[in-house]
Amino acid sequence: GPVEGDYDGFHVLPMTEEQIETTIKAFIEYAKWAQRCGFGMVTIHGGHGWLLYQMMSPKINKRTDKWGGSLENRMRFPLMVLKRIRDRVGPNKAVCIRLSGSERDPEGFDVNDIITFLEKAQEYRQKMVESAAEQDDALMEKFFGGEELTNDEIKVAIRKGCLSRSITPAFCCTAFKDKGI
Repeated sequence: GPVEGDYDGFHVLPMTEEQIETTIKAFIEYAKWAQRCGFGMVTIHGGHGWLLYQMMSPKINKRTDKWGGSLENRMRFPLMVLKRIRDRVGPNKAVCIRLSGSERDPEGFDVNDIITFLEKAQEYRQKMVESAAEQDDALMEKFFGGEELTNDEIKVAIRKGCLSRSITPAFCCTAFKDKGI
């Protein structure tokens, strides 16, 4: 994992530079495999506690090297995975990343961190985003104008906000707090 710790009865050691590089190569190998099998897109799972999520999380990732600390450093691993997959599959293959929109914890990443990540991810022509998050006013303001929306309006706003940024919304699973939805 990103850092040393005990999880579900196992003692986990922090990943070495060599293990990080090997893991990035494994993502690329699976992308190549999907391409050879004829799949029309590659999806990278970066949410719900999986490795990319752990590397992005200031609550989990307490590394002091180039992979931890600042948001820029914590984004390095998932961005490198995106870049190397894009380099491998070429500019015309759809690449989707699934993200958690927020850790919903004061010590964790929030929607503003995810917005920063997605803006940076555009350098690698990431074309789709799949997000699971609570409705957050900052996200709604940044991408959809900030208004409170009904379910049908949300669909339209997500499509409008994503398409204006050349992102295709593959799926958006949202827990709406105090919105009556």
